[in-house]
Parts: sequence; structure tokens; C-alpha cells
Amino acid sequence: MPMKITKTTKTKAAGEKITQESKLTNPRQNLEGFSIRDTMEEIESAVVGAGAYYQRMQRNENTRQCMWPGKNGTGRKLNTETKSAKPWHGAADHEVRLAQEVLLQLTALSTAAVARGSMNVTPMEGTDVKAASQMKLVMRYYLETAMRGEKLIQTTRWASWARRYGHAVMYVGWKTVKALEKMPVLESELIEFRLAGLMAEAGMSEGATGSGDPVTLGAGGGESNPGPGSGDPGTLGGVPREVAMVVGEEMLRQAEEWVREYATEEELADQVLLMRPELRERRGEAKREALKCVKELRADKTSADPTGHYFAVFLKENRPVWEALRQGIDFFCPAETQHQESFDDARWLYRMRWMSIQQVREEGAVRGWDPQWVMEVTTKHTGKAQLFSLNTTKTPWVMSGLGVGRAENIEASKFMVQIGELYERRTTLDGVQCLYKTVLHPDLHKSVAKRELLEDWHGHYPFVATTNEMDEPLLLDNMGVPEIVHSAQNAIKTQHDSRDDAASLTTLPPWTGPENLQGTVIAPGTFIPEWRNGSVRAFTLPPPDGRSIEIEETLRASVDRYFGLMSKAVPDALSQLLGQVGTDWFLTSYSRVIALTAQLVQQRMTPMTGARITGTSIVFDATREGVRGAFDFSVKFDVKSLDLEWFKSLMSFAQEAMTSFDQNNLTNKRVFLEMAYNMIDPGLADRALQTDDGAMQTEMNEMKRLLTEIFSGGVPDFVMGVDYATRAQVMVQDLQQSPVRQQIMQTVPQIAAVWQNYLQKLLAQVEQQGANKQAGIQGGGDPLKQSPLAQLKAGGWQAMMGGQTEAAAMAA
Repeated sequence: MPMKITKTTKTKAAGEKITQESKLTNPRQNLEGFSIRDTMEEIESAVVGAGAYYQRMQRNENTRQCMWPGKNGTGRKLNTETKSAKPWHGAADHEVRLAQEVLLQLTALSTAAVARGSMNVTPMEGTDVKAASQMKLVMRYYLETAMRGEKLIQTTRWASWARRYGHAVMYVGWKTVKALEKMPVLESELIEFRLAGLMAEAGMSEGATGSGDPVTLGAGGGESNPGPGSGDPGTLGGVPREVAMVVGEEMLRQAEEWVREYATEEELADQVLLMRPELRERRGEAKREALKCVKELRADKTSADPTGHYFAVFLKENRPVWEALRQGIDFFCPAETQHQESFDDARWLYRMRWMSIQQVREEGAVRGWDPQWVMEVTTKHTGKAQLFSLNTTKTPWVMSGLGVGRAENIEASKFMVQIGELYERRTTLDGVQCLYKTVLHPDLHKSVAKRELLEDWHGHYPFVATTNEMDEPLLLDNMGVPEIVHSAQNAIKTQHDSRDDAASLTTLPPWTGPENLQGTVIAPGTFIPEWRNGSVRAFTLPPPDGRSIEIEETLRASVDRYFGLMSKAVPDALSQLLGQVGTDWFLTSYSRVIALTAQLVQQRMTPMTGARITGTSIVFDATREGVRGAFDFSVKFDVKSLDLEWFKSLMSFAQEAMTSFDQNNLTNKRVFLEMAYNMIDPGLADRALQTDDGAMQTEMNEMKRLLTEIFSGGVPDFVMGVDYATRAQVMVQDLQQSPVRQQIMQTVPQIAAVWQNYLQKLLAQVEQQGANKQAGIQGGGDPLKQSPLAQLKAGGWQAMMGGQTEAAAMAA
């Protein structure tokens, strides 16, 4: 039955009739009080009210694309049947794409911030520290692996559309794609499963044996396998072995006969469903698929082990999804919300999707949409919805699915359907807010595809807006870049055209002469009749004075200063300041997108085993429970890192500070190395730098090499800036484990002195740094790794050497 909408709006409470407001709801009856006709009237009002905004979008797009009345694409102004070209036929008509230049630079900065920015996950509670670390890995996996291309594409569109039209919207959702996989079922598997059931009924199950493996008997009646810990070796499952062997063989025969002869196809299909839980995921198709598998198995007369097949469902994709949306085209909100700072308090939000007929059918099957509704919209309501056709006659590109200013493709839309997703906040009678999602079609007012309570969102709308301006609180009052530079772009175009026209006049100025010379063409290689001296005179034009170029440079400098673009007219400090502020503003909205995505991850992610982040050596395991917690998400990006000269100066200063000033090696150099590598390529540090454990292993290997040099009679140089604590441990442990070197220490005083001197230098460095400095050297490593050094300080070398010879202790 289709999901019909009822308009029951009255309920009884305390014996009185109470008129229920449209915003009230009953979570157990999702359609109670919901009217699709009233909803579509509000959406229609939003479309009509957006008329002024549509005009602004069109003007901005015309400015960006250099479109104006009379443009013919030749770069020249030409006369038409109804209008003469000004200032003359053939005058210059240049395209000046100033707005697009600014848009590209500002969007590129936002894209760089997303690609190179550093994501921080801060736990809100002390108990969530471990979960925060796990959540950061999971989010990096989704953003840098599963969503890598989508992240850059959608955030670039999001930033670009916000710059073009004043603001744009990002939708955060979850994508689940299932696929079919052909799986075999062997006759032997059915027999083993049946045998296990018979043995369980006879008390010979794995529980009776006390082992972790079920008692199994080979098809040829071979030796049974009681498994470890089965108790008395003379029994199987508490049954004397001789009896169990006979009973087991009889059970095996019964299982074979049942599978091959006695069982009906229905019974075998039920057994297949019990054996393969993944087949049960196909719901209504599961039993039919199991029956087909059984028929195929029994029809197999040639195989030694007859085989049937079924198609099981597996998750092909199960991840977050982002989609950038444009106000008034892909996204609508109530009239009053269009002039608020955000969507948090909106009564409803409406998203429009263009879907092919096949997509509607597939989505309907996966999401559980009403089949009759799906059939009606795919057969009777393809193309642009009538609701929008009637209200956007002056802007036919609205809701065409092609973009601002582009006419609807009638032929393509014949096979497309406009599906609406209504998100609305309702309140229960006891004051609890709920968020509903309703899938509908604008022209169907009697039924919907599905209406459901979104439990995962906890009342948050899955939409985040970003704006072009920082100081304008109202969404639709934010100006786009084309609006801001429109007059400057036109003025620069005027200067371009004037210089071109002046060059034309200078190259071939107007001239006067006898009437019979009219029509004479002056051009290289043409024949010109002899003119009498003084009979022909060219007009005298003033020479160019450079004012046009100065005007253009002044206009461009003004635009550069306004947006903080890198140019000669903008000091580096001001450019970096405005670029950083603008980037931080954009990343504030982007961080909100990350937070909403993480909220869905906590609800819907599948367990990860051996997940690897693309471009790194990081491999990890994660579960939904392991990332539960309250976190604050932020993404940071320093625009100065785009300045190569600044970065070189920074790294030079860091190198000098670490070598000249930091004599005690207090600095964690890994931070600077990560910055340097990631400047070359984001993520390079993860691939190039060793982990803490890997770095420690390198230190241990190097110290072992130095010990070989010492016991060979050499005197190695003492190098600063190494992991002194790890090297000291290696020296002591090496001596403990090598009797040969202990003997050398006793018999060769010179080697013992070099060994002792080197160890003393290492310990001196450790002592200067202290416990906190030790953690800094190891990059926040496990403090338990410092315990051997603590023992050294407390009990001397003899405690660490396990009571070795007196000579070895003296050498230490």
C-alpha cells in the first residue's frame, strides 16, 4: 500500500480536544500531522521569494563569464539590423576576466587549505583521549582514502560557489552501496552440517566433549577427532569409543541419505539459510535464492562433490558522502531562514536531487521506498517538476540540473526525475525535538516514498553553509566576488577597448581627399593611384600618454588590496594577514563539516581491520565502539607555508636554533622534519619519516656499530643530537649479554676506558635533560622505556648488569 498522507490534526488529552500544531509529532506515527500539500506550498513560496536572489546569481554569472547584451563572440562590436555599434562598427569588444581571476585565486587558497591543512581531534573529556587518537586515524582514512577525490572536488565547488554567489551549502550524508557475489555451497557442507545436528541431538556435540572443535567423523569411517581436553581417551563425548564409532558412522550415513534423498528442497533451502547468514541479508529474496541453489546442487550429476551457487550481498561501499549545493538550485529553505546566520533554527530544509529512472528504482529497493510511489514517479513524472516550471519562467535554468544561466536539456530530462528530500524539525508533545527526513516528489500530494525519524543525527541538520564575507551575518546578503569587482572589471574593459581602438586609429587614421579616391583601400601590397601633393590628408591624432594603463593598474591594485591578493600593490604582511583570516573563516565551516561527518562515523562505520591510509605506512584497526566520545574538530592551515622564501628562512632559523642555541638537545626535531616534508608534498612525512619505534631501532643499530668500533680498538666521535638514553641502554645490555666483551673489558684497560668515557658522556646528556626532556627526545614515547635508566641512577651499574664480574662493574 502507498504511504498516504492523512490530515488528522486533533488528539485528546485530559478529556479535551486539542488542536495540534503542524510542528508537533508522534515518533511512533511518522506521518501524523504531516501534510505534503502544505509543505509544497511553503517550498513554492521559497522559490517565488528567491526571485531577487536568482537575478543576483545571473548577474554574477554574467560578470564571471563576460557576458553582456550584444556580445557576438568575435571580439568586435558589429552593427545589427536594429542597432548600430558604438563607437563604430568593428570597434574593440574585449573580454576582461577579472572576476574569474580573483575567484580562481581565492578558491585555490581554500583548496590548498583543505589539501594541506592539519586536522586536530581534541577530546572533550579526559576519558576520551584514547578514543580521540582512534577517531583521528579513522577520519584520516575516510578523508584521505575512501573520500580522497570526492573531498577535493566537493570542497572546491563549495568554496567556489560561495565566492560566486555569496554563500554555498555542503550536504553531509552516508553512502551505502551493496553488490552481489556468487558463492558456492557443496553437498559435503550440507552433509557435515546435518551430521553436526544429529550429533548434537545425541549428546556428542562439542560441548559434550569439552573441546573447542566438534567431533567429526570422516566419510570413510576413519578415526574420530576428540580434540584436546576431551577427557577420558576411551570415550567420545562421554560415550565409549567403540560405541561412538558405530553410532557416528550410522549418523554419517543418515546425514548423507537425508541430504541426497529424503530432504525436500524446502528443507535443504532452510538448511542453506542456517549455514550462510550472509544470504539472509537479501531479505525477501533469501528463500528464493536458497531454493535456486538447492535445485542447482541436485541437478549437478557430474561433480565428485555436487555444487550449487547463490548470490550473497556484500558491502561495496559504506562511507560518508559530501555534496556541494547551491541555494535556490539544489537547496531551499524557508523565507525567514534565508536571512539568518545559519540553518540551525530552520523549521525545514529541502534538497532537490536529479536521479535517473534506474537510480530511483535502485535507491527505492535499497532504502525501502514505497513501490507504488516509485512506479508512479518513474512512469508519469519524469523531467522538471511542474511546481518549478510554473514559478521560474524568468529563470528557466533554476532546477534544470545544469547550472546558473544554462537552459534545461529537455531531451535529457525525459529520463531523469526530480526527487525531493525534506528535512524538518518537529517537537513531541513533551517538548523533545526530532529530525525527520521525507522523500517525496513535488507534484505528488497524496503519497511519499518514505518518511523516517533520523535517530543518528541527534537533531542536527546535515547541511553546513559557508559564506564569502565574514562581517555579513545574513546569508543572502553576502556579496559574491563578481558583485564586488563588477564595476572595476567594466572600467578595465573600457581601458582595454580604448587602447585597441586607439591603436586602430593610429595604424590607419581617418583621411580626406578628392571624392574620386573614395573606396581606395590602403593596405600592404595594394595599388594606389598617384595622388597629387597635398590632395590627401590624414587626421592628426594625439599620441598615447599612458593614462589608460595607469588607470587599469590603479583599478587592479584596488581589487588586489581588497582581497589581499599577492601583487606588487599589496605588502606581503597584509597579503598573508588577509589570506590567513579568510582561510581561517572558511576552515571554521569546513571543521563543522568534519564534525558532522564524524558524528555519522560513530553511528554507521563498519569494523576496520588492517586499514591503511593512502600514501602512508599507517595501518590500524578500529571499531565503532572505539571511536565513541565527545570531540572538538578543527582544521588549521598556515598560508605562509605557500611562500617558499618564507619557508626557507623558517627552516634556516630552525636549523640554527637546534645547532647553535639548543646545546642540550631540548627540541623535538621531528616536528620540523614533518613540516619540511609536507611542504614538498602533503603526507610525505608519513611516508618518509620513521615511527618512534623505527627511530629507536635505528639508534640501537647505530650504537651497536659504535660498540664494534670501540671493541676493535677505535675511538668513535661523540655526536650531539641523538637519542642518548637509548644508546646508553644498548651499551649496558650489550655488555651484560656478551661474556667475550666482558673478558675484553677486564684484560684491555684502554678499551675499558673508551667504553666508560663514552657511556659517561651519554649519561651526562640524559642527566641534563631530565625526565621531561627525555620525553621530548623520544617524541612522547612510552615512559616505561626509561625505567632502566632510572634503575641506573638508583642502584648503580651492578643492578643493571645482574652481578657481573668486578672488572665489568668497575668499567661501568
